[in-house]
Amino acid sequence: MHKKTARDIDVNSAEIILWNGAPSVAEMPNFTKGTTTIIDILVERTRAGATTILGGGDSAAVEQAGAASEMTQVSSGGGAR
Repeated sequence: MHKKTARDIDVNSAEIILWNGAPSVAEMPNFTKGTTTIIDILVERTRAGATTILGGGDSAAVEQAGAASEMTQVSSGGGAR
C-alpha cells in the first residue's frame, strides 16, 4: 500500500487554497515534517499567483516557519478548544 505524503497532494492548478488546521501535531518536533512540507507547497503556489488563505491551528506553524508573509491571508483569530 502506498502511503500518501504531502507532495502527493496535487494543488498545482488550484487558484484558491483554503487550509484550516495542520495535518499533524505541528507543535511537536517529531510531527512537523508534513506540516512544513505543506507550508513549502503553499509558499510556491502563492508565488505562482494562487490565493492562499490559512486559519486554525496551522497559523502558528506558518508563523514559526517564517512563512506567514508569503501567504495571501493568515487568520490567527478564533478560540477552538
